[in-house]
Amino acid sequence: MSKPTNNRAKAIVDAAAAGGWAVPAMCLYNLEGIIASVRAAEAKDSPVILQLFPWAIEYADGLLLHAAAEAAKNAKVPVAVHMDHCQSPEMVKRAADLGGFDGIVGISDGRCILIRLLTCT
Repeated sequence: MSKPTNNRAKAIVDAAAAGGWAVPAMCLYNLEGIIASVRAAEAKDSPVILQLFPWAIEYADGLLLHAAAEAAKNAKVPVAVHMDHCQSPEMVKRAADLGGFDGIVGISDGRCILIRLLTCT
């Protein structure tokens, strides 16, 4: 499998590892948190990872995800959108089908599954 070339999360984490610095991954539950996280990252000229949970897809049928993806796309600094704690293969599939995530981590039957999306949508 080839390595992703345009995945924002991978680019952010690789740069942090190479530079010896950390990246905040903000757990977000509403639009205000998304906007505040992006504005804070822009104010500090620093990347950030917007981290959502399956609830963000279930609530309002994915609209919060689309808001986060749009905020990431329009930010003046690198911003990635990450889904964490998917509890079922069905939720992982639904999250991937919606698009907008740079990465998804799922847990199924006690095993951790990391899915790196190869393209940013």
